[in-house]
Amino acid sequence: MRNSALLCLGIFLLSAFSEVIAQDTLKVVSYNIFNAQHPDNRGESTLADITDFISEVDPDFVALQEVDSATHRLAKLNGGRYFSLADSLAKRTEMHATFGKALDFDGGGYGIAVLSRKPINTQKVQLPNPKAGEPRVLLTAKFSADSGNSLVFAATHFDHQYQENRLQQVEAIHKLLREKKELPVILAGDFNFEPSSEEYDMMQEYWRDTAIEAVNAPAFTYPANDPARRIDYVFVSPSQRWEVLSHRTPNLPYSDHLPVVTRLVLHK
Repeated sequence: MRNSALLCLGIFLLSAFSEVIAQDTLKVVSYNIFNAQHPDNRGESTLADITDFISEVDPDFVALQEVDSATHRLAKLNGGRYFSLADSLAKRTEMHATFGKALDFDGGGYGIAVLSRKPINTQKVQLPNPKAGEPRVLLTAKFSADSGNSLVFAATHFDHQYQENRLQQVEAIHKLLREKKELPVILAGDFNFEPSSEEYDMMQEYWRDTAIEAVNAPAFTYPANDPARRIDYVFVSPSQRWEVLSHRTPNLPYSDHLPVVTRLVLHK
């Protein structure tokens, strides 16, 4: 009888432990880094400052926008050295990097990047650009968390000039990422629209805004020196498996945007 009771207790404890480890707490950063140049002191590199910020947060994922790779502009900021901002940040923060070039620029490339705690295989998708604005891309990657949970992390930077482009970019992302409906999705970036916009309303048809779920009055993110607009977001797919723990916008002067930092729990 005693052995049976101990066996039942063991099974109960193992089941409870499995429930605990079958969830993951994830930190996500989205940051438009303004090509790692100080917005008020042009010509001053903020690469070291951005590195320190990311290292302090210790995130699982970082979505970066306005990222240079081997451009003359980046070299001028950094003693004439030609290098990839994404790779440099990954090395400095001990993360893994994927650069998504949106266009050729100033002798190199310009676009977005993803930093991740673990290696990931990332796919790049060109987003619609009917008004022939600045080209934009989406990076997506499947990620296996420590518990064994699988998810998709996606990063983007929407058009800043034309609403028609942004609307079509929302539609494209809906189509691309809803096809992955069997997996929970995190979508982060600079979307260049405000919560009062038609684009945001379209996003709300499918995506959950983590800032709204975490705080009553989300902080503005742009411009950094006097924030008046909220255009930087972390969204999650509408799965009940997501729990938003916190959302903040640290007051940092290293770019013309403030970063967004979100903590999430993914339940089994």
